[in-house]
Order: sequence, then C-alpha cells, then structure tokens
Amino acid sequence: MSRRIILERPVNVGCWRTVGQVAKAGRRVELLPVLVRAQETGGTNGQDVAGHLFFEPRSRRVVAERLLRIGAAYGLLDEDGQAFTLTEAGKEAIDTEEVFVPEDGAWTIWASDDPALPSPVLRIEPWNEPTAYDEIKGKQRESARKRRSEALPAWLQNIIGTPLIPAAGSAAAVRIDHLDDNAEAVNTHGALHLRWNVGDGRLQLSGSLGGRQEGNTKHVETELEAPRAPPNEVWRTLLDNEGLREQWDEERQVLHVRFDETGDTEREAMSRDLKIESPYLPRYGTFEPLTVPNVGITAESEMDAQSWAQWRLRARIRDYATSERYADWCAEAAAPFDRYEVELPARAHLARGCWQQVTDRPEPWTWHLVAAEDWSL
Repeated sequence: MSRRIILERPVNVGCWRTVGQVAKAGRRVELLPVLVRAQETGGTNGQDVAGHLFFEPRSRRVVAERLLRIGAAYGLLDEDGQAFTLTEAGKEAIDTEEVFVPEDGAWTIWASDDPALPSPVLRIEPWNEPTAYDEIKGKQRESARKRRSEALPAWLQNIIGTPLIPAAGSAAAVRIDHLDDNAEAVNTHGALHLRWNVGDGRLQLSGSLGGRQEGNTKHVETELEAPRAPPNEVWRTLLDNEGLREQWDEERQVLHVRFDETGDTEREAMSRDLKIESPYLPRYGTFEPLTVPNVGITAESEMDAQSWAQWRLRARIRDYATSERYADWCAEAAAPFDRYEVELPARAHLARGCWQQVTDRPEPWTWHLVAAEDWSL
C-alpha cells in the first residue's frame, strides 16, 4: 500500500576555512588514452606511449613522458622507475571518463552531519586569505580579531579521499585529498531545509547557504539521492514511536481503533489522518511532527465493530428505507467488519426503537425509517 510519508527538518550547517588539497572532476581527454594504454600493457613508459599513441617513438617521447608524469601527479599512475602502472583511481577515471585534478589552496567548506544527506559536504569554494595589511589596518581588521581556530569534526575528516558531489554546490564531483586538522570556524547565515518523501524515494534540499563574510549567499533547490530505507520499515518504526505498533494489522494494512475514539468523517471513510508527534528513525534521527493522510482504520474489538456498523447504518438512511434499500444499507454498513460477528437490527425493530425515542423534533432519518415500515415499502 502506498502511503504518503514526508519527513522534514531544518539542517544544521557548519562552515570552516582551512588549507588543503581538493581535487575536482573534469574531462581530460589527453590523459584517458594514456591510462587505457597502461591498463592494456600492465605497465607502460614514454617510448611505448609515444610509439602506440603518437606513432613517433622518438620525437614524441618527451610529450608522452610529460603526460605520464601528470597522470602520476594526479594519483592515476604509479611510477617504479621503469614503468607506469594504473592505480585504482586511474581505473575509476577510465570507467567514468573523468579525472580528478588536485588543487592546493585555502578553502571555505560548508558541511552538515545530518545522517539523511548522502554526503556531509554541502559546498566548497576557494578562499583568498586576507593580506597582512588588511588584517592589521585594512577592511578585514574587525573580522580578523574575531577569527577562532578549532579542530575539524571527525565526521568531516572521515570523507577525505572519497569522491562526492556537494549537496548544495555544483553538479561536478570533488574529492578532498587533504585538510589541515585545525580550521577557522565561520558564522553562517541562511537556512537549509530537508524534505524526504519516503514512498517516492525523493530527498530535497532547499533554502539558502552562505554568509555575509563571503558575500555570495547561494539559493539552494536541489534533489539528492534518498536514503535506501524500505517504506514499510519506516512506517512500522513511526508506529512504534507513537505506541501504535500493536494496533497495526500488517495483513490488512489497517489500524485497529476504538469506536469512541473516532469522528464521523473517520467512521464513514474508514480512514484517518494520523498525526506522528515524534518521528524518529534510528539511522536518520528525529524529524518534525508530521501527518500521514488516509491511514486505513477498523474496529479494535467486536463490540466496537457492532457500534460502528450501527452508526454507519443510520448514516445511510437519507431517504425512505424501503426493504431493498435497507438491505443494501445493512450490507454496506457491515462490510468493513467481515472478521467480526456483526448483527444489525431488522427494519421493524430499528423503527420501533427509534419511534420510542422520538422527541419534539425527530431527525429526518427517523421519519424515513418509520414511514417506510408503516407503509410496508
């Protein structure tokens, strides 16, 4: 059964400036043939590449050796003094046709430890260190006094060496190869909101990300890879949160409830909008309260089923209760409770009981019932 479960919450964001090496993915068409040649031979050199790729083993050898050394500098090839062999990063570059080009420098990194995100890195950009003059006398002197250094959190350091796509940045993949242990913490402005549609397997991130210090606040509206959590498991966990797991009928996909805990709309529709006050998933944390619409409900006991079916019968008497109509209404009223022994009164019995309870202003359904019985319709 499809169920509209949408989990939402704000995303806590941290921002740091630090020095390190970041590799950005891009197409380097001049390197890929060299990598493929290293894969074919199990180990290659400048003369081999010049002869097989450039068809000039002597005059093009310098160019070939330069490409091989660039590949080694990017971590795509290993050099043992005599030959260049393909690394795991080189094999991945062949498969993806993208090469990670490392760049040393200072970086601003926005990140979050929200466990629902596919990657903790939200955005990463180069940062230009202020000059000594700016920090002492220039426009940066006020912010320089407030700068504070701290250790990068372990959850951010753990992604070093792993290719990823920043959740709120460009679509290009990056790989953080190295970061200094200490970084400058930066106050961020803006807010991000996460929205996870569990049934559709969609994860959306929206809001803004940046800060006045950077002067480049970015509007975020992106769709990410959703957590691979089976919707039925999520649903059962949410029911556990509310203490409703024992009331859930897995086979019939309905919630057993007491008749006196239902409203008229729920009794007729046999469903309710279920409020989950404390949605918590062990792997993904706590979310904002949510309402799951149109959750099927049924009677908790045979007594509840009896009262419920009688209510549904009376709700159907909106016209003269002819014998044929009354039989149809009884069948409709009792249909949801086929697992219980529900007995609905005969028309004559119900009409007699209703007439005995008539007040100065009888309900219209009472007239429809009593008149049909009196006239033997």
